[in-house]
Amino acid sequence: MARSRSQVAVQGFVLALLHLFALMLGFTLDASAMDYTYTPIVVPGGIDTTAYGINNAGQVVGSVDTTNGTQGFMDSGGSFTTFAAPGAVQTTALGINNTGQIVGSAFDGTNPTQGFLYSGGTFTPINNPTGTGQFLQASGINDAGQIVGTSETTTGSFTGFQGFLLRPDGTFTFLNVPGSTSTFANGINNAGQIVGRFYDTSSQHGFLYSGGVYSPFNVPGSINSVTEITGINNAGQLVGTFYDGTTTHSFLYSNNTFSIINMPGSQLTQVSGINDAGQIVGTFFLSAGGTEGFIASPVPLPASLWFFASGLAGLSRLTRSRKGCGRQTSIVSKTNP
Repeated sequence: MARSRSQVAVQGFVLALLHLFALMLGFTLDASAMDYTYTPIVVPGGIDTTAYGINNAGQVVGSVDTTNGTQGFMDSGGSFTTFAAPGAVQTTALGINNTGQIVGSAFDGTNPTQGFLYSGGTFTPINNPTGTGQFLQASGINDAGQIVGTSETTTGSFTGFQGFLLRPDGTFTFLNVPGSTSTFANGINNAGQIVGRFYDTSSQHGFLYSGGVYSPFNVPGSINSVTEITGINNAGQLVGTFYDGTTTHSFLYSNNTFSIINMPGSQLTQVSGINDAGQIVGTFFLSAGGTEGFIASPVPLPASLWFFASGLAGLSRLTRSRKGCGRQTSIVSKTNP
């Protein structure tokens, strides 16, 4: 049904007033944008801090460079715990689930890097099942204890990398995107959806593996489709990085919309994980050199603004009902595609 000019005027006035009020408070009503508060993560006594994983309790894991080598860490509400795999000179924690189990990689200074599961204060090695002396990295773990990562593989004279899924019963399933030369698995959610990156003969692409189907993923505008998905939560929101020909950017992909994630004042921002609250974890590079971790937490729209919007909407409905000679009419708000 066509709207009268008075109805259009009322709706235009309501929207304009609402936007003006939002601007006065410093907020935007653009649904494609998301505001964040950024909290740096710096391990006390460390040199460089790198953050990789976050669970729903807000616990963050990563690595910190120290005078005694690289150690893993967990940040739980500002309380830091560092740890090192037995015999390792480099320990990197890459993922954490909601039960506090941690996965990562360890290097002893001589042999190839191997993965680990750290649970209840105990380290369990995860070795490459395709042969000794080959690289393996455990990158993500879900609440069922399913672990994903990347392992080195040699076929004839070719050496490449393939993703893997390790189940709690110890069985491996290898992940290779069709047509790829190498596949890297980074994260897994409770639905068993797996994300990562793969290489083909032309470039690097992200991928989502769900229900036995591989779906390539490229950020629009990325040069040569250089994209990587680094994390996925239980809502299916994705985070990752892409290259635009000049530098690398970080992104959130949610509800078919891309948002750029940049730590204010950083030289470069690299996101690594996301929890179910939409909190994003990653690392930023300082202009003076060095790295720090961060948590980007979504900023909810203030209740006062929603109350104000509801009041204006009620005013609009009241005006429309009067113009309609007592008829009740529903208001449908649409946005342009």
